[in-house]
Amino acid sequence: AILHQEGHMDDALSLTRCQQEQSQAARMIYNTSGLYNQFIKGLDTLLGKTKSSTPVTLPIEGVILSLQDLINYFQHPEEELQHEEKQTKLRSLKNRQNLFQEEGMISLVLNCIDRLNVYSTAAHFAEFAGEDAAESWKEIVNLLYELL
Repeated sequence: AILHQEGHMDDALSLTRCQQEQSQAARMIYNTSGLYNQFIKGLDTLLGKTKSSTPVTLPIEGVILSLQDLINYFQHPEEELQHEEKQTKLRSLKNRQNLFQEEGMISLVLNCIDRLNVYSTAAHFAEFAGEDAAESWKEIVNLLYELL
């Protein structure tokens, strides 16, 4: 950053931060969309909507971890921050939210919710996905709603 004659800082620092945030968001979108598409395909296979020659293994642990990461990624800034810093973090949060919406991530999350809502209970889900997956069914549904 370069101090200008009037005492204002150069915008290069802001530009660098913005590029880093966009790069991080792009990586998260790429990784998450692949994982959620795999999860949706697995759920479709369980319901018999698509055929698979191999047994279905749902990436449940990965979905749970990614949902927890996304919830943390979209948390609002702490109230204790100074006004200017808080405003900067809120702008950054808004930009991340807009990028996720533009890239279709909200639709992907809604598709996951739709696929999981076919099952009325964890026991119902267990009939299709097994006992291990059933234990995570409620947690995934709750995390998906929390993310929205």
